[in-house]
Formats: sequence, C-alpha cells, structure tokens
Amino acid sequence: MVGKRGWLRIMEATIAIMIITGVLLIAHINKPNQPNKATEFILQTERKILKDIRTNSTLRKYSLDKNEKKLKDYAEKIMPGSTAVEVRICEADRPCKPKNKAFIIGSREREVIAEETLISSNLTLFAPKKVKIFAYQRR
Repeated sequence: MVGKRGWLRIMEATIAIMIITGVLLIAHINKPNQPNKATEFILQTERKILKDIRTNSTLRKYSLDKNEKKLKDYAEKIMPGSTAVEVRICEADRPCKPKNKAFIIGSREREVIAEETLISSNLTLFAPKKVKIFAYQRR
C-alpha cells in the first residue's frame, strides 16, 4: 500500500497539470483577436475621413456628384504614405467593392480595412450615396 500512494500522488499531479493546461489553452483560443496598432490607426483615419466627408459641404458635394477622384485625393492626403487607398461611391442599396485592378492585385494576402458612410442628400437632390473607403498597409 505504501508504494501505491506515491503513484497516486504522481497521477494527481499529472491530472492537475493537464487541467490547468487545458484551461489556459481554452482561455488563449477564446481570446478575441486584437488588431495591431497599424490596423487600428488606419481604421481610425478612415473614420475621420468619412466624418469629414459627412460634415464638409465640398466633400459632401463630391460624393453626391460621384467624384471618386477628388475624394481619393483627399483620403490620400490624410492617410499615411505607406497605405494604399481606394474610394468608391455607390448607390445606397448596392454592394460596394474596389474596382481598381492595381488596388485589388496589391491587396492580395493583406488585410484590407473598409469603412463606409451614407450621404443622403442636399437641398436640391435626393439621391443617397454610399461612400466606402478601402485601405491596406503596403509592405
């Protein structure tokens, strides 16, 4: 009987280690993915650009006139130089995706961050548009 107690303690310790390891592994797997600082910065910058488009009458007019070039130029001024940007203006009820082939090819195997806003109208025109910004960090 004396020898069996030693084995019993070894088994108890092994099972305890396995339980603790399992709990830590489950906690690590269930931890939500935290975006890295560059991704978070791009996301915040996109939100700032979209807020500017909503509140600035000139930028708002560009979106209602579907002038993607002017909005892209504005977005590129605000975004860091290491970030590729694509701006799309679509109908409110239609899906919006990048159409620039260079952007699509360059974004392969990279995380593309996208944000959108709705520009509903001005005083003379009711034609809601969706402005969507796509961005990824160049290598």
